[in-house]
Amino acid sequence: MKKLKLILFFSLIISFIYHFNYKSIYQDKKIITGTVISVKDNSFIIKNKEKILVKYNDNINIKIGDILKIEGNTELPSKNTIFNLFNYQKYLLSKKIYYIFNIKKITKIKENKNIIYILKNGVNKRLNKLNNSYLNTLIIGDNILNKDVYDTYKINGITHLFSISGMHIALLSGILLYLLNKIFKRKYLSYLITMFFLLIYMLLVGTPSVIRSVLMFSFIFFNRSFKLNFKTKDILIIICLFLLIINPFYIYDVGFLYSFIISYTLIKYNYLFKDKKYIKKIFLISLLSLLASFPITVNNNFEINLFSLISNIFFVPYMSLIIFPLSIMTFIFNSLNPLLNILIKVMEYISFTFNKFKIILVFPHMNIYLILIYYLILMFALKRINLKRIGVFLVYLIFLYNLHLFMHPSYTVLDVGQGDSSLIDYKNNSILIDTGGNKNYDLSKNIISYLKSRGIHKLKFLILTHGDFDHVGSSLNLINNFKIENIIMNSYEDNDLEKEIISLARKKNIKIYKYSKKKIKIKDIYLYFLNDSNIEENNDSLIIYTKIKNKGILLMGDATKDEERELIKDYVLDVDILKVGHHGSRTSTSKEFIDVIKPSYSVISVGKYNYYGHPNKEVLNNLKNSEILRTDKNGSIRFIFKNNLQIEMCKP
Repeated sequence: MKKLKLILFFSLIISFIYHFNYKSIYQDKKIITGTVISVKDNSFIIKNKEKILVKYNDNINIKIGDILKIEGNTELPSKNTIFNLFNYQKYLLSKKIYYIFNIKKITKIKENKNIIYILKNGVNKRLNKLNNSYLNTLIIGDNILNKDVYDTYKINGITHLFSISGMHIALLSGILLYLLNKIFKRKYLSYLITMFFLLIYMLLVGTPSVIRSVLMFSFIFFNRSFKLNFKTKDILIIICLFLLIINPFYIYDVGFLYSFIISYTLIKYNYLFKDKKYIKKIFLISLLSLLASFPITVNNNFEINLFSLISNIFFVPYMSLIIFPLSIMTFIFNSLNPLLNILIKVMEYISFTFNKFKIILVFPHMNIYLILIYYLILMFALKRINLKRIGVFLVYLIFLYNLHLFMHPSYTVLDVGQGDSSLIDYKNNSILIDTGGNKNYDLSKNIISYLKSRGIHKLKFLILTHGDFDHVGSSLNLINNFKIENIIMNSYEDNDLEKEIISLARKKNIKIYKYSKKKIKIKDIYLYFLNDSNIEENNDSLIIYTKIKNKGILLMGDATKDEERELIKDYVLDVDILKVGHHGSRTSTSKEFIDVIKPSYSVISVGKYNYYGHPNKEVLNNLKNSEILRTDKNGSIRFIFKNNLQIEMCKP
């Protein structure tokens, strides 16, 4: 066993080196021929020697197994440009997809008669006929559930029940074994037939958790049949190493991480819930699963709902004993679909109800060192359960929860495209300046996720520099979905959007202030509001100056050259970091102004390939004696105020 583990381990290292230095065969390809292996709305995956994701806009009739010739161009998948958020490039890498292909022309060469593709198309056709999103999710792992409903499952901590995993495979294999034992009366034959069906199912679905579950079933069967004496946890480790050798990028797959970490923990510590009564057993399994997967959940959601321990007591048996078995029966017998829908509506109603009792704790993003410390302490606590060990573990969780209190102060300019949003995080007092705005996408979700990833559960101040949509367009959703104590706005006449913001803020009992020349103290720093104009919206855009650890920060909003002239006439400012006015437009950032304030760093919040041509060439020339940082090229930019100023960037 040890020799086998060592062989697999060294093979894994070689595989890591090979895969992380691999150059895709599709790089700069204009024409590709391959077989369609997956189809979704406006995209499909084709495979030749390698997989590639293909994007298209036209209504093209494509089936799994079709052999196509496509013409177009490749592009790299996008990375996250806000710290700690979802990385699409890593997500595709977990599926061994290196490039995206944009189609210009497509030609169908022929249909593929491979039995697996025929089965996949048959399953998809049946599911389309039934038109039940839960069947797609629970039968083939294609999650197309309603987003609002799925969000309630996410809050309740039960999304794992909708990812095909060990529980589903165990139920499926249990049903098959029961029926086959009745027919053949020979366990060995029943196991072989069940294994065959599970392997076909694994090829149809192909997710890491399904592969893990089916391989576990097969290995355990052979282990017992041939008396190999492998321990179950060793089998799990071997399968894990084997899959990582095939695709090391599975380390980016959240389902893979959940599946193996939770399974290993439940196998290793099964004595904690063995021989316990059903309800207590479910509670202990849920608790152990929550603790085992804590770093994964935190680094993806940045929060934990403690009430999920209670909600799982209802949802686990409801899903495993009712919904999932009935879903399989409905797939076979269409007439059961109305009954399944009724029971699903009951589940959705209960999920919405449970959301009212949520107990949410926000946790900051965990780096690799914190994760390792966490698992060491968890193993110590689980080795022999007692109050002292549990106490040590809880102290660590409290430390982690309050970690952001001890972080160094920071100023972050968030990449919100063609707009503005930045954050001052100082001694647990968080100040968000503007929210950005995008009519096609709710930017507040990204902002809230980033705040939570910093361990921030409320804003001391939301400062809205002025009423332009690209600065305050996401404010309403932010106010509705995040705790805010105070809002500061400019003193110019309110537009319709600002009136909506004020109305909603009053309903939420948020204090509202209108500022021109003023200063406020937060802990031991001051925020100075320097503008004194009521001519028009941009001229009255709030100009903010502050100093953090002797480093001056000047935020110009959308202020114009007129305001800049007034500023250098009235104030002597020590500026290290300049948040450049009006996205680098020529209406701001005059040479006269820059020659006086002499910033060390100039940050421009600007959208990639924006319609306005920002930043202006003349502005860039004016800023040439400073280090220019741009959100379109550098992504989000974070200044951390340690003994020496540290700069981090989340490059696209």
